[in-house]
Order: sequence, then C-alpha cells, then structure tokens
Amino acid sequence: MHTPSMHMRRGLAGTLFALALSCAPLLAADGKDARAVLVDISRAEAADVEAWRSAQGVDWWLELGDDLLLSGDVTALRAAVRSDVELRDLGKLAPRDLVLHARGCALDRTPPDLLVYPGSRYDLLLRPDAQRMAALGHDDPAHLGAEEWIDVQPDTVIARQYRFERPVPLGADPAITALVAEIDPVRWYADVVTLAGWDRSSYSPELADARQWIAARFASLGLVVSEPAFPLVYSGTTYTPSNVIGFLQGSSRPGEWVVVGGHYDSRNINNAPSSAADTPGADDNATGCSAVLELARVFSTKRPAASMIFMCYAGEEQGLVGGNAHAGALQADGQLARVRLAAIMDMIGWSANATLGADLDTTSTFAATRNLFADAALTYVPGLAVTVSGLTCCSDHMPYINRGRPSVLSIHKNYTSYVHYHRSTDLPANLGPHAQAIGGAIMRMNAAAVAGVVGPMDAAGDFIFVDGVDF
Repeated sequence: MHTPSMHMRRGLAGTLFALALSCAPLLAADGKDARAVLVDISRAEAADVEAWRSAQGVDWWLELGDDLLLSGDVTALRAAVRSDVELRDLGKLAPRDLVLHARGCALDRTPPDLLVYPGSRYDLLLRPDAQRMAALGHDDPAHLGAEEWIDVQPDTVIARQYRFERPVPLGADPAITALVAEIDPVRWYADVVTLAGWDRSSYSPELADARQWIAARFASLGLVVSEPAFPLVYSGTTYTPSNVIGFLQGSSRPGEWVVVGGHYDSRNINNAPSSAADTPGADDNATGCSAVLELARVFSTKRPAASMIFMCYAGEEQGLVGGNAHAGALQADGQLARVRLAAIMDMIGWSANATLGADLDTTSTFAATRNLFADAALTYVPGLAVTVSGLTCCSDHMPYINRGRPSVLSIHKNYTSYVHYHRSTDLPANLGPHAQAIGGAIMRMNAAAVAGVVGPMDAAGDFIFVDGVDF
C-alpha cells in the first residue's frame, strides 16, 4: 500500500489550510452548548442510523463506517441513542474545524492531538493552523493518485457498512459458487511466505528474483508472459524495475480485458535506495500479489469469455509508478477502453480477530462497480463484513480511475492498525492466526466479482452481476 511519504511540497494548498481552529464556543440550534459524540454503529441497523442522524438536537452528522459522528445538544443526543450503544465525547467541533487527510505513513508525522477519527483511505483530523500545516507539508496529488487533503462537508456519508445498503443477499449462481470454492488459502499463504523471503524494494536487486519467480508461475499456467520495464527516478538516479503480466485470452470477447492486480514491491519506514534491505513486505503486499497468482490458477483452467490480465506491479510504494506505466501505455496505444474492470488487491492478509472485515474503495463515479464486489461478498462470502467508500487514494487502482476506467481496491479492515505495517517486521509469522481466513475471504470476493464481469465459462449462460455495472 503506497502512502503519502515522498516528494513533500512545503506550503499551503490554496485556502484549504487558511482557517485556524476557532476558539469561540459552539452553540446548538436551540442555543445550548453543542458537542460532538461518536456513536458505535457496528451492530446497529440501518433504521437506527437513519433515526439517529435525524434525531431532535442533531445539528450535523458524519457517517464513518463503524461509527457515526453526531453534533448538537449533547443531552438530546444521548437521549436519542439507545442506552446499550457506546458513545464517546469528542468535545466541541464544527465542520470548518475538520479536514480529511489521506491515510498511511503520514500518521508517522501527524501530531496525535489532531486525529479525530482513523478512517480507511482518509483520516478525520482537526484542521491544522498555518504553522502546523507548514510542518506537515503537502504531497503532490500526482504522487498519491488523489488529493491529500479534502474539506469536510456536514451530513455526509464518508464510509458505510454495505449491509445497510443490501440487507438481503442476492441469489448465488452455482457456477460461481463452484469457482469460488477452488480458491486455496493454504496455497496462497505458501506463496506469501516465498515472496516475503526476498527484499522486494523497488531499489533492491532481489526484486528481479521475485519478478522471475512470478513470471515462471504465470508461464506454468499457460499464460502469455511479459515483463515491461519502466523508469523510476529517485534523487536524479534512474532505476528500471518491471511489472509482471500474465495474459489469458478470452474465448468469445477477447478484445475486452479485466485486470486482476496487486503490487509486488515492498518497503520499510525509510522508503529510499539506502533502505532496500529488510523489506519483506508480507502483508504489504506479498498478500495481494499472491492473490493475483491464486486467481490466475483458478481462472486459467476455465475459458472466460473476456480476456484477463493478471499483473503484479513494481514501483507502487514510490508513487504508483508501475500502475501508471501500465495504464499510461494502454492509453498511449489506444487500448485503454478495452479495460472493463481493474480489480486491485493490496494488504489482504491480516485481521485483528476472527471478525473479518474488508474495505472496498473507488470514486463515487464507479460506485456500481464497487457494489458488484460488495454483493459478491454478501452472496458468496457471508462471513466477510464489507465497508464501502467513495473517497479513495494511494494504490494501483488510481491510475485506471484517473484515466476513466472502473477500478476497485480491496484491502483488509484497519490496515494501519497492523503494527508491522511498513516495517522490517512485516513477516508472514506476524500476520497472525487469521491470515488465511481473511486472505481467503477477500480472494473469494474478488473471484466472484470478476467472474461476473469476464462472463460465462461455457455456453450455460451469464453469471450474475453483469447488468448495471458502469463500464
């Protein structure tokens, strides 16, 4: 998972950071002191959330996935929410005091007192004043794939539990059920162990060993293999890492392409050539690249109607360089419109406990495509709780999205709670006892969703989910 950590630009982004925190007391609509509370909605129903958002005394709200931020008359707020639901007092807040900040390594340089709520792609922070913002700097949007800082609008769903949107799963297709059952988490985990045995920094000579191993795996499946190189510049020095591609031609719609991808490069906290060693990157992102291999194994034994591009990117940690190289090359060749979907997996191998969760991220433009994956989870992987968001950044889905092609990122929940994230200790052993469960669940969700797009494997008919997707 690439995160805001390089190419910092000191200075302010327009007027976004011009406002300092207000010291004036906030008043609720009825003149009483206003306070914000955080409501745990992880076990609530959709009707509860709607009632609490519109309850008397609420001035504004933000839906944040497992939690709901309500601001207004705190006495009325506490009366409106059931007594068995946990509330946490956040103090006096106004939307103008808040900003969304692209999440990742920036947490290492974000003062803890600014953090209001840790999100998926974006954290909710107190808006820094000019002096503190100058210390934080501002990442180039081209480096992240999206804006690093976004103003907060009141009464907004920033992230939502998908079960609120579709409480009743769709009917399962027997062919997809059979395909999903072929996903093997044990085999996947063995590949994670193998990849984590190499230092896979984009600057490491061992990256070539990993690339050759991936290419050999693709070739053994009968895929057409290529290893396109691209330039990666750091401090005036040009490196030439390569992506790895395995191509499976479709049986009846070969000119339509579905990308299944994840980066194979890794990093530790010092993302520079001087720190190319001690970069095992088990979760980030041997898990995602190994998932690409696992889906390639399953789909290569079929004859999907559309063609499939299985690829592991390099240079993701330095600013989505490999992903941009691939999408940019397709655009330059007039081939980009062939991409009907890019399904990206990044950090899918860790769960804090047996309650499995995944975030699905894309822009609001491609919400229907994202929901295809969420429906696949509800239908074929009912033990996987999915949260969806229309705010996204910082992984290999962005090069496709920014060029107008639908792409969805799958990532395990609470990824920066993984204490070995971007550390030399990101080892397979530290993925813990739930690694195969969460990895298997996310792979099955992706396999089911992709199957619905690539089309029938034989003449029996279409899979579900084909209609209504925004290609």
